[in-house]
Order: sequence, then C-alpha cells, then structure tokens
Amino acid sequence: MLRAMPAHRSSRWPLLLLLSAACSSAPPPVAKGPDPVPEDAAHWEVGEASSVHLPHVVKPLSYKLELAVDPRLPTFSGVTTISIEVREATDRVVLHGRDLAVESAELRREGETIKAGVHMRKAVGAVRDEEEMVLHLEQPAAPGRYELEIAYEAPFGTLLGLYRVDQAGESYAFTQLESTYARRMFPSFDEPRHKVPFEVELIVPTELAAFANTKEVRAEPEDGGKNTRHVFAKTEPLPTYLVAIAVGKLERVQGAAKPTSIGLVATPQAKADGAAALEAAQASLVELEKYFGQPYPYDKLDVVVFAAPQLSLFE
Repeated sequence: MLRAMPAHRSSRWPLLLLLSAACSSAPPPVAKGPDPVPEDAAHWEVGEASSVHLPHVVKPLSYKLELAVDPRLPTFSGVTTISIEVREATDRVVLHGRDLAVESAELRREGETIKAGVHMRKAVGAVRDEEEMVLHLEQPAAPGRYELEIAYEAPFGTLLGLYRVDQAGESYAFTQLESTYARRMFPSFDEPRHKVPFEVELIVPTELAAFANTKEVRAEPEDGGKNTRHVFAKTEPLPTYLVAIAVGKLERVQGAAKPTSIGLVATPQAKADGAAALEAAQASLVELEKYFGQPYPYDKLDVVVFAAPQLSLFE
C-alpha cells in the first residue's frame, strides 16, 4: 500500500510511503515486440467513451510489469504484460494509459499473435486529457484467455504516477498511484474493481537499490553488470493504485520481524526522520490488527522516507 503524510521540519518535509504486501549508466533497452499495425484514421474508428467504466468485454487476470528505471533520466521504459479474458469476440481492447508513448502492442495465445494499432481518446467527463487507450486488433479476437503485451516509454511525473525526486545530489524514483495515476506508469485497467496479482521486475543501474510491494526473490546482472534486474515475488490480488516501487541510493533498516517484517527504507538525509516513522508504523499495525480482528495479510510492510524541499504537488 502507498500513503503520503507530510511532517514539517525546518525547510524540508519527509514524505512517507508505505510499500506493503511482500530497490551512472542508463538502463538497457527493454525488449520490445513487433511494430504495431500502422495507424490509419480512414480505417479505424476510435469512437467516444460511453461510460465512466471500461467496457466489460475484456477482464484483466494478472499483470507482469517490467520497468527500466534510472531516476537520473527524464523518462523510463517498460513492457506490461496483462493476462486477460476476452468474454466475447471483439476487434478492440480498451484500457487506461496517459502520457505513454506506445512502441508496440499485441495479443498472444497458443502460437497466435494479433497485432494492434493504438489510438487515445478522452474518458467520459474529461476536459482535455486523453486517458483511454483503444487497441485496434488487426483481426477479431475470439473469446478466451490471451496475453496482452504493450511496450512503451513515459516521462517521470511530479509527485504523481512514477515520479522522480532530486535530493543532495542524488536522484530517486517513487510512486503515487492513488487514485487514478497508475495509468501514468503502466497501461492498465485502472479501476479498483479489478484486483489481481502483480509480478514486478525492475531494471536499474547496479549502484542503486530497488524495492517493491513484495520481497525480492532474486537479482540478476544485466548489460554486462552495468544494470541489475530485481525480481520480486508475486503479490496477492491488488488494485492498480496500490502497486508501489522505490529506486535510488536507499537503505533498508529492519524493524520488527515477526509476525510481519517491518522495515524503514530511507535516503541518507531522512534516516533521523524515519526512525520515528518506523516506530509509529509498528505500533499502528498492532492496533489495526486489533481493530479489524485479523492479522495483517501480507508478509512485509516498508515505510519509505525521503526529504524533499520546495516541491509542488501538481505539475
């Protein structure tokens, strides 16, 4: 889970992020699929959104997120693979995305590949921003299960989506996906009714640490050792807005280990602030378990603390 709580101290304030349920070279290019079907405005009809909800024709079952993240750069890249169920024959898939430069999109199952062209449209009630991604399939998809793979590049946000922060000469990347900002980080069915498991892999420069919702299961060298691929355990079913990552020169301090592993992930400048946050998290978790009458359902809870002077909440 991810929450933000300002605490004033001198001219700076720490932003506390909770990662729960289970981090000087640029990252290597993420593997891309084939080029998308050429966009032909005369052939494809984008249509207008007719509901505040996405069409019921396609349902997400799980996600795999592969993100190449270097917070010293202006952009990041990713490949999002979504296991989906197509409930009835369709020639399009509609999901969410914002400010994502899509490089390829395709559906796959049992050796069959269906390429897709990409158009953006406004959601119902939107004034100017296009946040619905319409994938036009080169041939209709029959009912059944598919893998939807989308490769893309996107800019870091400013305290929204996957955003970057500069502090004391270092750059960090954190997430704020609640309520509708996950679509800025990865193409998704960004509605809380869709709670499914996530698998996250982060490719970051080797000198940086990477954290996610769940515990890391392995780390592998990439690009001759210049980068490291951090692979995290699959999450329990989550809505898109509770996905969380942190990348940078961060350190993790272990707090209580049982029954839930609680840790402090902090920048060097924020460690003093983080000690109090870690103590509060441990005490709060005990009281929350009493209140709800059940144990915390995940195997870890990390409190992420950084100091950020003079930041504006909105772009």
